[in-house]
This record gives sequence, C-alpha cells and structure tokens, in this order.
Amino acid sequence: MNKRIILSGNEKQQEYAKKKIKLKKALQSKFFFEAIFIEYAIFEDRAESVLFSAGIKTTNKQGNPLGLSAKLNKIKDRETFQKKYIKKRLSNDLIEEIRVWKEIRDGLIHDLMNSQLREDELESTAIKGKELMDKFDSGVKSVKNYFIKQAEVDNK
Repeated sequence: MNKRIILSGNEKQQEYAKKKIKLKKALQSKFFFEAIFIEYAIFEDRAESVLFSAGIKTTNKQGNPLGLSAKLNKIKDRETFQKKYIKKRLSNDLIEEIRVWKEIRDGLIHDLMNSQLREDELESTAIKGKELMDKFDSGVKSVKNYFIKQAEVDNK
C-alpha cells in the first residue's frame, strides 16, 4: 500500500504551480482527459484548503477524506461561508456550476469503456473545467486571506 506524502506549504505551492502548467499543456495538446483529471484534483484541493482555513473538518466520522460533493456542500451551507464578502467570491451559483461540471465529468469517466466519446464533449468539459477552476481558485484565495485577516483582528 502506498503511503501519501504530505507536502509542506511551500512544496504544495510548487506542486500546484506544476499542475497548472501541466493543465495548460494538456489543453493545448488536446489531452482532454488529462486536463479534466487535473482540474478535478485542483477542485478537491482548493475546497479542502478553504475549509481547512475556516476550521472545518474535511473527514467523515471514520476519518476518511470527504469527496468533492461533500466539501462543496459544506462551503455552500456552513454559516462561516454566508458572509456577503465570501458569498460574492464563492457564490452558490459557482458551487452549483462546479457540481454540474463534476457530474458531467463523472459521466465521461464512468462511460469511458461503454460508449463512444465525442471529442467535442470532452473538449468543452475540459475548457469549462478550466474556466470554473480559475474562478474557484481566485475565490478561495480571497476567502483564505479574509479568514487570515479576521483571525488577526480577533487576536488583537
């Protein structure tokens, strides 16, 4: 069994930058499955990151990591994320668009061997994923900074 290697903050930043470069190359090279795979991983990571910043657990009762849908539900429903500043950056509409994208992605992955995939559907899913990922990433960064500033104010 492979052990997960937990990266430090700096290592994680470097890895994240590498993934964004790989995503850009995958889209340019029309490697849409790879792009979708990377986008999904970034959605997972960003959701985990913003929940952690808010002090919200990202594991279930058994200690297993929550999936993307459960993380999105927490972002959408938790009181911590209902402030106007936060809702403007991580809106219910954005969360719902990510959820719809995820469902399309899941369908593509699960039907990989059972149906003939249309290249245009893969491409549009990959491009939409990149667009949503950029919005989500930007929103998460702003919200994390908001939480940091709130903690500084609270500690004075």
